[in-house]
Formats: sequence, structure tokens, C-alpha cells
Amino acid sequence: MIIYNTLDGIKRYREHPAINQSLLKDVFEGRKRDKWDSISILLGSYLDAKVTLEEADDTFIFFEGKRPSEAVTLLCDKLKWSLGEWKPLSECELEVFLADKDFYANLQPEGQAKNFVSKANDWWEFLRDSEDKFILTQSEKDAQDLLATKVSWFINGILPNEEHTLYYQKELYWSYMGIECKGLADMVIETNSEIIEIDLKFTTAKTLSSWAFVARDLNYPFQKSFYREGLRDEGKKISQFWLVVGPNFINLVPFTRKMFDFGLNGYFEHTKTLTGTQNTMRISKRKYGVIEAINFYKNPVREEPQFLTQDQAENLLYGEQ
Repeated sequence: MIIYNTLDGIKRYREHPAINQSLLKDVFEGRKRDKWDSISILLGSYLDAKVTLEEADDTFIFFEGKRPSEAVTLLCDKLKWSLGEWKPLSECELEVFLADKDFYANLQPEGQAKNFVSKANDWWEFLRDSEDKFILTQSEKDAQDLLATKVSWFINGILPNEEHTLYYQKELYWSYMGIECKGLADMVIETNSEIIEIDLKFTTAKTLSSWAFVARDLNYPFQKSFYREGLRDEGKKISQFWLVVGPNFINLVPFTRKMFDFGLNGYFEHTKTLTGTQNTMRISKRKYGVIEAINFYKNPVREEPQFLTQDQAENLLYGEQ
């Protein structure tokens, strides 16, 4: 059996007052989320919707021409947001708008404005009727549609042989550490004995090994560990995976117990490099975990940073000597 969520269901989820993992991260990092998504995120969102929603095309609109540069499309989004409504570029004060933007900064204001109009006008005209939907070009849509078909075939090949229910965009609600939490799982497969959660991750990385660095840098284990509590069902085994979809590969990556500990308690992002014949050690920032983020959400006081001895740092990088 397959059960799809709906756009109304997702709207209800988003309006629910419980805390999701994105908000926890934003609060802990003290950041405000951008209103504008990169092309990579848009492509991933469309692929996700195409695979997991029956109403995928209702949230997108498709441009027949060639996409301008990401810098130009981002400026168009910011211009439309600053105006509050669409109007022809000829009626916009582009010289003022572009004054603090890094757009052909070597040109005079008049030259900046003319250059922007020449590069952005077709895209800007299309924005007039976009109704705040996400925009892909038709060629981008075609490529992602083909990829979505391959992903669907892949999913069919990994479904359990025993009786099961496959949920797409399954809403999760639970209590943890004294706060109400929520999550929206791309896929959940439930059998009589097991719950399998799968997160679809689109990537522009050329290899799975390259994607692993992205997962590390963006703290992907955090979300998995957070969702774990929402998946608990007494007596059932829980398994979690990333379904990583790249330009030339589709791989199912298991979320291991060690990764769960990383997501729950945090971890050090570190590298080991070799310079000549000498090992060179570098430790970069520590990635926080779910417990630390929730404690900060409840009581926003930061602990003093932990200082490591040389021996402790080497053990983190290279393991016990």
C-alpha cells in the first residue's frame, strides 16, 4: 500500500506549532533563513516533490527559455520582494537598487542598470505570472523528470517482500526533552516488525565520496537523530537511510549507530593532510548535536568552549595511538 500526503497536509504540518529541526538549527546558529533558494536546492526540491507528491507540478512553474545566471535570478527575487509587487523594469529605480549589490561593480550606476535589464528582462517578465511558485526551466524539469523516474524504479527495487505500507511525506509528531517536536519524512516504510525511514538527498556532487563531505559539513546526522524519536514504535526495529541521487549515481546510504551518536551529541569536523613527509593536523569547528541544540533552545546560554590538549586532538584525528 502507498499513502501520499497532500499539499494541504504539508501546509497543516508547517502551521503546527511544534519545533522542527530547521528551527532548532536556526536558533542555535543565530541565523535567519534566506528567502531565496539556490538552483541546486530548487532542483532537489522538485525531484523530492516529483517522487513523493502526486501534486508536484502545482508548486512549480516552468520557463521555456534559458535560465540567467544565479546572480541575476537572485537579484530579480530580491527586487520583487523589495517592491512588494511586480512592475516593469523600466519603472524600477534600478540604479538605487543595485547601488549596494555586487553586480558589475566596475560600471557606473547607469551602466549597471542597463546591463541588468539586458540580462534579466525575459526572466523578470516571467516572474509577473509566477504567483510565487518556484521556477525551473523546461529543460531542467525534463532532466529532473527523467531522474525522478529512475529514483522511483530504484525505490520499487528496495521495498520489502513482506506486506508493508509506504508513506510519502509522512508527518511525525513527538515529545522529546520537554518540548513538542515535528518532522516531515520523505519516505517511511512500515512492516509488522520494522520502520524504515529514507531521506531523499539530491546532490550535484560527482561521486558518493564527495557527497559524504557535504553530509559532514552540513551536519546531516542532526536531522536523522532528531527524527529517530518520532519514529519509535514499541517493539519495532528502526532503520534509517539516505537515498543519495547524483548526476550519475543513486545510492542507498545507511545511517549507522555511530552516525546517530554524532547527530545526537555532536562531532568534530576534521581533516588529516600530508605535507611532504610530515603529517599536518587541522581541526575545524565542532558540529553541535540534537541534545545541545534543544538545551540551547530551552535556555539560550552558550557553554564555554572546550579546549583540547595536543594528545586529545591527535586522538580525535587519528584515533588512539
